[in-house]
Order: sequence, then structure tokens, then C-alpha cells
Amino acid sequence: MTPATARTALAAIALLLTSAAAVHAQTSASIAAGVAITFYDPANPSADHPTGVGLVGRLRRGSGLGATVGMDWFTANLVPEVNGRPTKAGHTSIRPLMGGVSYIRQFNHYAISGGLVAGWAINSLSQGDAERTAYASYVGIPDARVSISNCLAVEPSLTLWRELGNHFAASASVAYMVARPTLTAVGPTGRRADRVNLSATVITFAVVYGVF
Repeated sequence: MTPATARTALAAIALLLTSAAAVHAQTSASIAAGVAITFYDPANPSADHPTGVGLVGRLRRGSGLGATVGMDWFTANLVPEVNGRPTKAGHTSIRPLMGGVSYIRQFNHYAISGGLVAGWAINSLSQGDAERTAYASYVGIPDARVSISNCLAVEPSLTLWRELGNHFAASASVAYMVARPTLTAVGPTGRRADRVNLSATVITFAVVYGVF
């Protein structure tokens, strides 16, 4: 995690913890929907740091164990190491579909939960002609066709919710998604397969509105 990203996460969590209680009644809605901004901090130091904005849902429940899902999709430049040298291989999209369990604990206007989800990541790779030619040259297989495999994805997470009143709630969460697909180059002169690290720290801030 970069220092800037870590500072952003800590500042948002501190704001949730120290914000004044809402004047109006807290929401009693069980289902809420809203928007979230997500920062991805890849484990690979040569990869870029994408940011995403999307929809988020919340099923409000009391303290205890329950089911949860995870869909932390993102796209990023793929920069694996070839013979110890970071090599741009193209642009990858990772779309994990995960399910698991979480434990939530309610504290008045707050709720904190820890979760663990696992599932299958559907991955794709796009390459320009220059990237395809350069990568094939680096791996020593001219005219190679390059593809990326699907893979297992596992993600533990920790989330803090703050009830804001008037049916609104806000959250800050941090997770670590583990995903290690295989990048394969196949050409007339040979085949090479390398495991690549698409794991990333995932930091999300969300605001939702209770609808039911």
C-alpha cells in the first residue's frame, strides 16, 4: 500500500469514528443502495494503481454470522517480470465472483465486520501490436500468441459502517484480494507459462441510502 493511499484510508476511518451523531433518527431500513469509490494498490510495484467508481448494496442486520459476496472488478496494466525484468504485457481485466461469510458486530451507530470470500476470477488480456511483439521478443518466442488464465480468488476484508441518519450510512473498508493467474505465450518455436501476481489491496469508501 502506498503512503498516500494509507493516509487516505486512515483519514476516512477517523472521520467516520469522530463524526457527530446525526440529529435525526437513524435509519431502520434493512436494504440500502449507493455509490462507492475504490482504490486498488497492486502487490506488483510495477503495475499502475487504478481507481473505480460503482454501485454498492448493503443488507443491514444485527450482530452475528452471515453470508456475503465480493465482486472487486478492476483493470490494470499487466507488468510481469521476465528474467528479472519488469515487462509490459498488455492490459488485463480481472472479474472475480466470490462468496463467503462475514461476522458483524453492532455498536450503537456503528457496525464493524470482518469477512472472507473466495471464488473464481474471470480474466482477460488485451494487447496492442507493439506490446505483443515486444513481449514475444522478451520471452524468446517470436510471433507468440499470449493469453491469461482464469484463477482462484480469495479476499479477507474489514469494514466499518457509520449510521448517519435520515436513511444514510457511510463505510470504509480494506481488503486484500489474492489472485495469481498464468500468462502463457505459445508460438511456432515453443511455449512459455509464467505465474503472474494480480493480488491487490482494495480500499473502498461508500455512502448508501436505505430504501427498504
